[in-house]
Amino acid sequence: MNTRPLSILTPVFPQAECHPVVFLDRDDTLVPDLPYRNTPDGLTLFPNAAKGLRLLRENGFRLILLSNQSGIHRGRITVEQLMGIHRRMEELLAGEGVQLDAAFYCPHTPDEACDCRKPLPGMIHAASENFSLDFEPACMIGDRKADIQLGIAAGITPIQLQLPGRERIEGAEYAATDLLDAAQWFLKTSPLP
Repeated sequence: MNTRPLSILTPVFPQAECHPVVFLDRDDTLVPDLPYRNTPDGLTLFPNAAKGLRLLRENGFRLILLSNQSGIHRGRITVEQLMGIHRRMEELLAGEGVQLDAAFYCPHTPDEACDCRKPLPGMIHAASENFSLDFEPACMIGDRKADIQLGIAAGITPIQLQLPGRERIEGAEYAATDLLDAAQWFLKTSPLP
């Protein structure tokens, strides 16, 4: 079985330069979640998502997306459809003046025992193989327990994007209302050296 995460690389910074990093979940963090979304139709960014990313970028952070996409191995979405969704998300971000450095997706189901499905660190390892990353400071921003557990396991700041009606996740160092709030809090509490 292939245990390597699917990656879509869109480098922004030169590879030789070492930069601090922010890892981000996709669904219900950057864009509203639609289970097993297989088309870019109706894809929108959350309010303040691009503003938060732009603030992090202006402070020198790489922006790397990490997303569990088991719909691929469940037969609900193809890799080509996933790429179309990603391209649309990149277009929306570009329209707001920001770009991701890379996106990594785990295509496996939980019972496949891969090492890349969050909360396991395979996608972070893959990102480290492709970029020169400084993990001090670094954070993982996401809305689910797996995102917070990944941040804890990787030794980086876990930040929860707490959507209305959701409980605070144990272990999250901060529960943000949106990505701009998360970025502002992280920059205030973890200033760059």
